[in-house]
Amino acid sequence: MPVWSDILKNLVVAHEQLFIGWLLGLLAPAVVETIRRTRRVKLLERALAQELHELQYFMFLKAFVLRDRAVKLDDDFLVWLNKVGSEYKGKEPIKPFLAMWQDLRKIDQSLRGKFDPRRGLSLSEGEAPLLSIHTNEIALFSISSQVWLLSVSRQLSLFNQQVVYLRRLFDKTFDNLSDVSRAALRQNLEDGYESLAQRAIAIADLIRSAPPSLKA
Repeated sequence: MPVWSDILKNLVVAHEQLFIGWLLGLLAPAVVETIRRTRRVKLLERALAQELHELQYFMFLKAFVLRDRAVKLDDDFLVWLNKVGSEYKGKEPIKPFLAMWQDLRKIDQSLRGKFDPRRGLSLSEGEAPLLSIHTNEIALFSISSQVWLLSVSRQLSLFNQQVVYLRRLFDKTFDNLSDVSRAALRQNLEDGYESLAQRAIAIADLIRSAPPSLKA
């Protein structure tokens, strides 16, 4: 016949098991949610890293197109293009551009083109749809990643605003203007193109400085 001490010991063990079961029942959803969020962040990081890597490609090529039109292909800019271009790992063509930039460095800067204000220029906005769609989920990332992603988003928004403005400015060149007004308008356009090139360079450099978890 069991003694009272054994009965009490069994009761304590039973209560402990019940308490542990109850505690695990409370913690299980939180643990599952933590795991889910961690996986979600990892997936988003990989997707955003790839998207912004392609945005970087768009930006350094756009900077080249703008500077090429203005015949502002100095050695420092060409070295920068080669450096950032050689880091590109995506599927878009890059080797022909790298070869062209290297060839341009072999000739005198004065022979790298001739400025023609009538030369056409197609401006397109930069896109980062994943970054736009998942803005609310950025809060799941580390503080440093949040700051960096918000900075990219802000710079991209400013770039696109400049594109829209320059398109409108270009449309005005078809208006009936005096020679003085037309000359001033064209100068504003050229200044705007250079400003846009600088913005594109800044965005490409910003993406190069991505936190390790957001590097392609």
